Amino acid sequence: MICRGLLLKLQSDALIILPPRKFTPNNPFLNRKLPEVIKVDQSCIECNLKDIQPIKLRSIRKMKFEKLYNSLIHEHHYLGYAQPVGENFKYIAKAILQHLRNLHTIYGFLRLLQKMAK
Repeated sequence: MICRGLLLKLQSDALIILPPRKFTPNNPFLNRKLPEVIKVDQSCIECNLKDIQPIKLRSIRKMKFEKLYNSLIHEHHYLGYAQPVGENFKYIAKAILQHLRNLHTIYGFLRLLQKMAK
């Protein structure tokens, strides 16, 4: 890389003329695809917190839920999605209902979690 850098510097200073590039290698880090949009039920959950307990945080790094996480961050985070650099954590909160009367309020979200787990 040092020789290549030196040659490019000499060409930019007009001291040498390099032959044209034969090809430009594909750089997967520069050409990342945006996460696919996964639609989730966004209806309001109107119940007491005790009705949807226990709420569990699940680490979803390198799991099927990671696509859901990336999609939600891309859709709803004010900065959008960017591939993080270095060590990072990805968590999703999962709520389990204690009372069947509240089942319809988060049925769509639970159904999506079940689909992603398969």
